[in-house]
Amino acid sequence: MSTTASRGFSPPKLAPTAREFSPSALDINNGVLDATFITHMIPDISPHSGIIGLCAVPHERAGMDDMGWHIADFLAFKALLLGETHRRAQTWLAQCDIPSIVKANPHQYVHGRDRRVVAEAAEASTTTDRAGNIQLRLDQIHIEPSAENLMTDFIAAVNEKCKTIREKGYPLVIIICGPTSIEQDIFFGKADAKYRLTSPQVRNLIGNDVDTIVITPSLFSAGWQVNPSLCRSPVSPVNVDRTTFLAKQFGGIFAKDLVESFLSWKCPLLNVDLVEHEEVQERFPGPAKPSIQQKESIEALQVYIHSALAARLSLGHGDHSFWFDTKRDDWERLVGPRRYRALEHYRQKWENLRMSNAVPPSKERLEFLGTAFGGAKISQINHIKHLIKESFEAWSGYWMLPLGRIAKAKFEGFLRDQSPEVRDCHETFNIMEYRATAAVMADIVTRYLGLPKPYNERCKDWDESRWRADSSDAEQLAVIRPFGDISKGIPSVNVPPAVNPNHLSVIQRRLEVPATYLSVSLYIHYLASTQGIKATVERIQGFFQDIKHCQIRLLLEDPELVQKCTTWLEAIHMPIRSPDDAFATARVTRLPLSAQSIWPRLQNVQDVQDGVRTQTATTRKDQDLNVAPEMPVRASPTLATQTVTKRSIYAELQEVRKEKERLIRTLASASPQAFMEIQKELLEVQERLVGLEREAAEEAQKTGETSKLNASALQFSPSPKNDNIPAQSITATQWPTLQSPSIVVTEDVPSIPRRQHADQLAKENKPLIERPQMSPSPIAQHTNGKMESPNTWMPPHLRKDLSDVVKKAEEKVEVNPLANDSLPPHLRGQLSLDVHFDNSNSDGIQRFRLAITTMVDLEEFAS
Repeated sequence: MSTTASRGFSPPKLAPTAREFSPSALDINNGVLDATFITHMIPDISPHSGIIGLCAVPHERAGMDDMGWHIADFLAFKALLLGETHRRAQTWLAQCDIPSIVKANPHQYVHGRDRRVVAEAAEASTTTDRAGNIQLRLDQIHIEPSAENLMTDFIAAVNEKCKTIREKGYPLVIIICGPTSIEQDIFFGKADAKYRLTSPQVRNLIGNDVDTIVITPSLFSAGWQVNPSLCRSPVSPVNVDRTTFLAKQFGGIFAKDLVESFLSWKCPLLNVDLVEHEEVQERFPGPAKPSIQQKESIEALQVYIHSALAARLSLGHGDHSFWFDTKRDDWERLVGPRRYRALEHYRQKWENLRMSNAVPPSKERLEFLGTAFGGAKISQINHIKHLIKESFEAWSGYWMLPLGRIAKAKFEGFLRDQSPEVRDCHETFNIMEYRATAAVMADIVTRYLGLPKPYNERCKDWDESRWRADSSDAEQLAVIRPFGDISKGIPSVNVPPAVNPNHLSVIQRRLEVPATYLSVSLYIHYLASTQGIKATVERIQGFFQDIKHCQIRLLLEDPELVQKCTTWLEAIHMPIRSPDDAFATARVTRLPLSAQSIWPRLQNVQDVQDGVRTQTATTRKDQDLNVAPEMPVRASPTLATQTVTKRSIYAELQEVRKEKERLIRTLASASPQAFMEIQKELLEVQERLVGLEREAAEEAQKTGETSKLNASALQFSPSPKNDNIPAQSITATQWPTLQSPSIVVTEDVPSIPRRQHADQLAKENKPLIERPQMSPSPIAQHTNGKMESPNTWMPPHLRKDLSDVVKKAEEKVEVNPLANDSLPPHLRGQLSLDVHFDNSNSDGIQRFRLAITTMVDLEEFAS
């Protein structure tokens, strides 16, 4: 007899209530699982804490033009914590002889904008006991030049401290000054996995029964990254909700969407209610050709938004100093009231340190970084190079893929460059922040959804090539759809104003490893349940939306951002909301999942010839790489050119055509339930399309060649003069930030420097980049009013229905009689879907089907 039966309990019979088991969508954890944030304030440290300080800077890199600023940070923390705990509670470790180094140059190792001398903290201190006896504190700096031995000493110090404080329930504070990662991994001397101690390893070393505060340098701004609860999760108590912490931790992953939103009619500080309706219909606020003042205000706002996001929405991201202002205390605002020493106590200790009377050396610096990372251009460039080297230790499988190898070659070129240009530094910094944050994003999503970790590894440690080798073709195909849906919510890199977005640049592309990591995690959890995966992906998309929305609200709490945005709006003569009204508006306004670019970036545009926009190939230091020629990235002084009109019918015409193409693609994979709804939308779009073509024809007749020129600048289709363009080529007749047609890298481009390649094409009277010759739509081909059979692959059950739907939608609307006669040549016959490939090519069919399935990076599948 079973145990339950012997206890008088008989389990009820279970009858199936469904034909099959379908896991439901996972719920997102409402707790704060990670409370990491960036701050300029010292945390709330208990007088009973055990403190371990580590300075992992080797002797050869201890100069202030390299990593010496870590030494100044190390001594500043030591000075502030002097005498705050028991005389045996503090352990300070260093890889270089800090006392000797600062003794030789005491006025060189100063800290903060007030240049406080912290050299005295390098020596051991004394204290007076109750009996009046002077005793030596055991806070002298232990020096160990060997990286391996220093790692061993650090682990031993952690074990020793934990053994002491665990018995009494005291907290542990770990302060790291030196090379680290955004996950707070510790590198001993250099960015090498051999000399790395990861944060999970430190967490396992300590255990989950010790309250631990970890302080590391902020990698993408001034200040320090603080984790108030390394080993306990969820974190409690805290003063703000989960989304606020996540909005900070997601950094600049959504920077591209937010920058475009602030520079559009959706700007929270722009009072659209006071703008005339006709003016709001324009593509963006302000003039098409801005003045110098307007351009400067635009660029200042763009740079500041990204810098604020990269700084995890902390104030003063360009000032590497300690703050003691209680009104801006991040600890009290995010974690809770201070229970131990007040900030005023630390302010007095800081002001007791003497200020350097030496004349500060004049340093050239990267303005977008302020005084962060040493405040000198040389030290800041060295920090960016550390970010690159640290990224090489992540995503081991990615760097073995073709795109990864090309990207690594570009980054290695930056490492070799002793004096890179400012715009290259800015672009590389933004890319490194984006990639590091993308890995954190993937870890956060899996953690909050309770998803399994592939191979039980973090995203940055996951080897995608190993997974591809271990998985079957069916498993790899199963992750394509969630990969595409997740990627929709992740924009590409937000490049600085001096750099044009380049769709062909492998380093500006969206890093696909995090989305793949999440897709594999979803597949492991749900296996064959597509319904569960789809529902959870929708949760993830909503998760991203909430975080993006919260980031906008937090940006509006930054007084400097409000001031820069107000300056821009005043420069373009737009009405301005008060910050309170803007904040209230932001609470109810939601951005689309991936905001479409509405601010035209037309730097580098020279002229328009034969309906093809030509651009100047800019010589860069990576031009000798064996890759396809890239679009130019150096910006011209103007934001727009004379080819842009305030309200272009042709631009709107292109958008409506793209919408029609999207609906036709959707029909090809639509469910029977959604089929009728899409039919109605297609009819409405067709009506709008015919009306716009009529307007375009009339405007072409009225204005003549000028309008044709303007229309050519906005036209994405090939010119009639380029009818013989080979099918394997592509065109560059698009604005970099506008939605572009499907593109692929030319296969037959020789491996020659980009400038040489551009010159060669110029001699042959060819554009730098071409577009494939598009055939008329297989769905909407007209021959004497009849529709021909489609050439593209289509699900059998939809072939007749889909053709009938498109035919009825086009026949129900009166066709514009001017469409084929009076329109400019490049606008004729564009009623159909411009997607075609050889039906006999089974590989092309498969790639096209995958493109429709994922709806991500269509340019990789079109050929």
